[in-house]
Amino acid sequence: MEKQWNIVCGADIHKKFLIATILSRDGTKITKRFGMTLDELLNFKNWVIENGCEQVAVESTGTYWVPIHTVLEGSSNANMVFRTCFVYE
Repeated sequence: MEKQWNIVCGADIHKKFLIATILSRDGTKITKRFGMTLDELLNFKNWVIENGCEQVAVESTGTYWVPIHTVLEGSSNANMVFRTCFVYE
């Protein structure tokens, strides 16, 4: 049986911004938009950690996911998993 997560985040990565949604088992849904500057990506990381996300799933075209991965991989949240879905046009 696969582990079931209580709080997760899904992010759609674009060239100049990302849209992220946090979902929890109790039905709470929070959506927020972040820019792609370093300050904004650090805000995204803090937002994910502050909301107790256990897993982050990312959808991205091209290599736009790389800065997000770089920022999140240094997270002290040991349960965070980074997954990337590549979409080619």
